[in-house]
Amino acid sequence: MKSYSLSHVLNLWRKSKEAKLVANDFEKYLSIALRFYVIPELDPQVENLKPRQFAAYCDEFPAARLKSALEIFNQQTEIAIENGQISEGTKDNYRSTLKRFLEWMERQVWWRELFPVPVTREDVAPFRVSLEPKPTRGKLASYGLTSSQLPPNVVQQMQ
Repeated sequence: MKSYSLSHVLNLWRKSKEAKLVANDFEKYLSIALRFYVIPELDPQVENLKPRQFAAYCDEFPAARLKSALEIFNQQTEIAIENGQISEGTKDNYRSTLKRFLEWMERQVWWRELFPVPVTREDVAPFRVSLEPKPTRGKLASYGLTSSQLPPNVVQQMQ
């Protein structure tokens, strides 16, 4: 299975149709959301990296680790709001950017391949169960009618 780095995914984003529809500050907000609120929770050594070092780090960071990014972002920004570091409006800007990026990722085929859904018994059609034949005690049932069982007009036509 192919692994996707965060840098590679960001390049795929830049080439996508959806990237052409966003505001100019989209990448800036996304970078801030990831760099200051999401990735440091996943890897604490990232907190002190300079922008160029962070860019190099993104070449190695597996994008699959962003699966819970929105929950992490919400937790970390709530703490930042309580500490007076950012406002609710700033959080909303970063959150909407991050959410849009994550939703785009989740629609990509390569993303769904990173998290295959296991097949369960409910997903598979049941095997056909054949019924055991009824016992005939060596006699086969008659599939025809005797002439006494036929209506009189049919008996006349047969003669």
